[in-house]
Amino acid sequence: MLKQTYLSHDVAGIQAFLDEFDAPANGERREAAVMPSGEIVVVRNMPLPDGFNPDYVDLALYVPRYPGTPPIGLYVLRKNNAATIAQLKAIFNVLRAGHHEAPTVPNYDWICLAFADNRWSFNINSPNAGDNLRKFLIRFYNLCLTPGRS
Repeated sequence: MLKQTYLSHDVAGIQAFLDEFDAPANGERREAAVMPSGEIVVVRNMPLPDGFNPDYVDLALYVPRYPGTPPIGLYVLRKNNAATIAQLKAIFNVLRAGHHEAPTVPNYDWICLAFADNRWSFNINSPNAGDNLRKFLIRFYNLCLTPGRS
């Protein structure tokens, strides 16, 4: 039950981050949601920096042991976006199959992404003060701004 509370709070933070951006080129809403299993967070229309076409991508975070451990990378939905995935491959290790305990998910490519030294310091007393999913996605976005620094 506590995991669900923390996830709900973290997803609200992700949504606040998404709401800072203009609508994507597809005109759909940017949104974050926890799947019923409580092990996957889906981010629809995650913004990408200028230079990406399209300027958004659908992502999933696999968080089976959240908040005790970080997401195991992130997943990008393959949806008529081969050029975008190619751009991401120039920045990150992008694989069809998951690694480091990340399962392979049909129709998704897995991106190896972690905080420095794979550290994760979730603060249960003040979730915004420690590491969280919002900061993880902001790291992804910022690395997209500066290719070659994953």
